[in-house]
Amino acid sequence: MRTNRLVAATVLILVAGCAAPSLSPALAPSPMPEWMTEIDWDPLRTPLQLPTLQAGDPCPVTPASTTSVPNVSSVLGDGPIFPWGTGRAAPGDLFFDGDIYRLKVLWIIDPDRYAGPALVRGARIDGPSVTPLLFFYADEGPYAELRLGRQGWVYGGTGMHEFNSETGFPGIGCFAYQIDGIGFHKTIVVEILE
Repeated sequence: MRTNRLVAATVLILVAGCAAPSLSPALAPSPMPEWMTEIDWDPLRTPLQLPTLQAGDPCPVTPASTTSVPNVSSVLGDGPIFPWGTGRAAPGDLFFDGDIYRLKVLWIIDPDRYAGPALVRGARIDGPSVTPLLFFYADEGPYAELRLGRQGWVYGGTGMHEFNSETGFPGIGCFAYQIDGIGFHKTIVVEILE
C-alpha cells in the first residue's frame, strides 16, 4: 500500500510539473554564447542607477545629437558609446514578438575615446515596478544584458565600431539604458510610443 501511495504521489508531482505554466521565451533570458563569456563582465555589473518618474511626468528622452558621430544622422548622448536614433520609436519602427516590442538598435563606439568592453542593461522607468529590458544579437536571445566586446564590433562607414542588436521593450512607455564601461557609467532614456 505504501508503494502504491509513493508511486501515485510521484505521478501526481510529474503531472503537476508538466501542467505548470512555462515562462514566455521573451521573459526567460537565454544563456550567453561562448564568445561572450571570454571577458570578466562582473566588474562592469554595477547596480542599476536609473532615473524614476512619478505618474504623469513626461519621459525625459536623452537629446539626439547630429554632431557627436561623423556621417551619422543622430545618436543619443555624449558617448563614448551611443545608440543610433532619435530616442522615440513609433509602432512602425517596432516588431511585436508576443510579449515584447523589438526595436533594432545600432550601438556606435568611438574607438578614439574607448576601446574596452561595455555592458548595457535597462528597465522601464515610468511603471509601477521595474521591468527589465531584453536584448537580442541577430537571432540569438533574449538576454538580460547586452555585452559589447570586440568580438561583436564591425568597423563601419561611420569610422566607428558598430554593434547591431535589438532591444526588447515590455510595453509602451519610458525606458532607460545603463551603459557601464571601464571608468564610466552613462544613462540613455528612450520612449516607446503608442
